[in-house]
Amino acid sequence: MTPSIKRLLVLQQAHLRLAQLHRQLMAMPAERERLQKGAQEAQAAEDDARARLRQAEADLRRLEMDTETLRQRKRDFQTKTAIIRNNDEYRAALDQIAQCDRGLDDLENRQLATMERLDQLRQELERQTQLTQEAQRGAQAAIDQLAAQEADLAERIAAQKARLPELKQGIDPDFLREYLRLRTSPATPQTRPVLVPIVGEACGACHLNVTAQLCANARAGRSIVCCPSCHLMLYWDGD
Repeated sequence: MTPSIKRLLVLQQAHLRLAQLHRQLMAMPAERERLQKGAQEAQAAEDDARARLRQAEADLRRLEMDTETLRQRKRDFQTKTAIIRNNDEYRAALDQIAQCDRGLDDLENRQLATMERLDQLRQELERQTQLTQEAQRGAQAAIDQLAAQEADLAERIAAQKARLPELKQGIDPDFLREYLRLRTSPATPQTRPVLVPIVGEACGACHLNVTAQLCANARAGRSIVCCPSCHLMLYWDGD
């Protein structure tokens, strides 16, 4: 392996490391959004629990109002029975009182069921409020940690970029030009090596065989050798 190829490999390792750091940095916003979404979902669940509790409280107040209205109606009929002299009207009033009693029994049962449901909903809201607080604290702590990681990644990226000019020194200009062309090509993923070894008699990237002449040229290291299939640069790593 020629000194120029060795330096190119060091440069490539720096570029791959830089791409990895960039990828980690680019993933931070999505991770922050995921954490925020988790806290928002917990808050939404708490809001829903609170809304159901308020609805149940409103239902109970309405039942209490209906109960008081029916009790007053019963009292009115009871008052009338004291002054009614007609038997038919008296029986009709008694029927109305009986209907009021049945209605009151039903309303009281519904009130009891609603009060039991209120107890359950209050407990559920208390649990959900605690879960929301824990989710928000956890999300904020994780977001703060992400911010620190972002700052660290930015520093490491800047330091890695600062090394690149020095790493390019001593590399054959033609080799460097071809390497950078492949490295900056839109068709080349930044995390993918563009300078790959010949493994046996095959390209180390696409694994297709290359000719004996190309192997010999790569072994000599005096000219640029590219895979005829994937078009990446090849080097000989056998000697």
